[in-house]
Amino acid sequence: MEIFHLLHCYTRMRDTKTDYKNIALAKLVQQLRHDIDLHRLIGLNLKALEKSEISNFLLGHIQNLAHGSIAICICKIYEDSRRNELDSIPAIIESLPTLELTAEQKQKITEFGMLYGNASKLTDTKSYLKGALGLFIGIHSATFDRLKKYRDKIGAHSESKVKIDSLPSHDEFETLFSFAKDIYEVVSETIIDVHPAVICRQVGKGFFKLMQSMGIDEPAFNFEEKA
Repeated sequence: MEIFHLLHCYTRMRDTKTDYKNIALAKLVQQLRHDIDLHRLIGLNLKALEKSEISNFLLGHIQNLAHGSIAICICKIYEDSRRNELDSIPAIIESLPTLELTAEQKQKITEFGMLYGNASKLTDTKSYLKGALGLFIGIHSATFDRLKKYRDKIGAHSESKVKIDSLPSHDEFETLFSFAKDIYEVVSETIIDVHPAVICRQVGKGFFKLMQSMGIDEPAFNFEEKA
């Protein structure tokens, strides 16, 4: 059973709405990490897995579940809705109070923003993070549109005659994961002043060990190993 180790320091931002939302975001980011790893591992080692004793139908079902869960999870992480109380990135940014930041805090937040193309001056934390998020979503707008279409037409509903051949690439999944993980960590460290939870990869590592125990020689964990 997976346990989140959230090591909190006492601060005025602990036990606030932002803190609770950020913890919930960490759980979504962790789920996304597991889903991406599981889907990738099955795809990378499919030929070897098909020759093993494990049911091909089971593998296909697990991979399909992971694929759909990736789309739903990403939509949850990035969803912007004023009608509902969400634990998404936009909701976390919106929950931020006006804060007097130290020079070190400003530097860390600016480093995060510049990593994702926000070259504007940091004068207000909420506006600055909104700017970074807006730039990121704009660059990856086609990816988000495809994921939202899947969520709306297939994931959350079963709309007749809707056909979606594929979801975005694993590179895109990793990029969306990285932004979510980075903003979770920067909010934890610089605004709430807590140590962020470690996003582990135990599901992927566990499946990797399972393949080895089934006699699959040198299974690939990442795409680079398959090249």
